[in-house]
Amino acid sequence: MRINIIYSSYKTYYYQVISLCYSLRTMGIESDVYCTDDIHKQYKDLAGYIYPDSDYYIVFTDIRVVNSQQQISSDLFSIMHNIPKESKTICILGEPIDFNSINQTIKNRTNYFKLVIERGIYDYVATRHFSLKQELDEQGLKTDGIISFGYSEVLEESFYHNIEKNINIHFCGDMYSFQHENRRHNAISQIENNGLSINCDLNMWLEDCCKKVSQSKIELNIHGWSSEELKRSYELARMVNAIMQKTLVVSEPIYNPCPYEDGEHLVFCDLNDMPNVCKYYLENDEERTKIVNSAFDFWKNKCRMDDYLYNFIVNNIDEHFEKKCLIEVEFPKILL
Repeated sequence: MRINIIYSSYKTYYYQVISLCYSLRTMGIESDVYCTDDIHKQYKDLAGYIYPDSDYYIVFTDIRVVNSQQQISSDLFSIMHNIPKESKTICILGEPIDFNSINQTIKNRTNYFKLVIERGIYDYVATRHFSLKQELDEQGLKTDGIISFGYSEVLEESFYHNIEKNINIHFCGDMYSFQHENRRHNAISQIENNGLSINCDLNMWLEDCCKKVSQSKIELNIHGWSSEELKRSYELARMVNAIMQKTLVVSEPIYNPCPYEDGEHLVFCDLNDMPNVCKYYLENDEERTKIVNSAFDFWKNKCRMDDYLYNFIVNNIDEHFEKKCLIEVEFPKILL
């Protein structure tokens, strides 16, 4: 069996893509990762490119190829035409969908998602958002797999556990300055007004982000939009990134953050309570360390990517598939 992966260079999901490919390989499944941006650099017209044959393709719905003028020049649907017709199924890694949202961004994403589903494509969702399947069923849309960002050995190259934690509070993400009321900016200002030091980075990713998070005692997760309108799946990737670096996650509540438990693996609180919560855990090193270690051990031992993938494959692709363990494989490379 071969399962190839296609994604853009949208860096939020890089480690997830690599760990996904690595775990597939360790299970005895052939897999490679293809970057649409790299392909676009070589082929001005993607119509002339066909990806290698594969039984299945996992395609990230965040794909948007951007040209040198920073304009979107390709999207998921055009890329789908470059996938071999022999491939049985295209798997989509998507985001939680709120069909009743009043936010236009969410409405657009929902309509986009419906078009994808109508083409008979698997949904391979980034978060374990159990209510999503019920929402899709009510809309007459089929989805088959819900999965989390799990542990795989390849991620250990991104651990920075021996770096001194000399940053009290850290946040990384867009500030959405176009909003009339920028809730992230206001929340951060509120924390600073309570006498707490906070270090902010606008979309720092990959190795730089991992090192910065590892230096921090607390990593914040603040919704870009109102908590009722938008709880995007990349927030889970942000939180797992902190868990990877043994940094305490202090977050606004999100939809079903399963399998992580409040108070045991991370800390949820309302935005107005965030300054006091941060202050408490900065002053109580022992409690903070206990949660951090519990979260890391739980993620490493109970939230394995190969277990998630095995369940998904057996339930959706091949019920007779037998998992092969501890196969030594090379670090996945991004291919053209």
